[in-house]
Amino acid sequence: MVLCNHLLFILMVSLDKLLLSALEAHEKENDDRQRNKNKNQGLINALIRLGFHLIYGDQKFKLQPIAYQILLEPATVIAKSMRQRQVTSYEVVRAYIGRLKSVQSYLNVYVDERFEEALDEARKVDELLDNKDSFSDQYSEERIPFLGVPFAIKESMQFIGFHNSTGIAARENIIATETATFVENMLKSGVIL
Repeated sequence: MVLCNHLLFILMVSLDKLLLSALEAHEKENDDRQRNKNKNQGLINALIRLGFHLIYGDQKFKLQPIAYQILLEPATVIAKSMRQRQVTSYEVVRAYIGRLKSVQSYLNVYVDERFEEALDEARKVDELLDNKDSFSDQYSEERIPFLGVPFAIKESMQFIGFHNSTGIAARENIIATETATFVENMLKSGVIL
């Protein structure tokens, strides 16, 4: 019986050592894999930098400074400022459109635009906010918190009539036939696209 216990103990110690060395080998393999991944990422980054250098040379992109402070404000602050008539929706939308146009050649920030429609919608919001007498509960801040605030979407988000390629060249001519639920919800909250 003592011999059996002694043999069982030796077997357990041997098994423990075997498991420990297997664990160490696995950890080393993971470390080697991570080092290779980091090397690959470094190579990819170097190739990207080389590509940009070949395309753009030493050209430095310097965006124009932001001219309107309102462009730096959160949407909630902009919405409140509009409701308090400190700024009009038309002014804010026009400022956003101006900024988009000024950086388009550098950043390609939009594929499709609806600038004229957005300005028209902003005028209507301003008329609504200027006529508080006819202002109904349906336009309350609780129901429509972002009334008149400009909003942009990437072309990966569906909006009827807009391109929806999701950045894939083979989909460059795909036009959305419906509007994504997220975009619909934002529009219901009062934003101007």
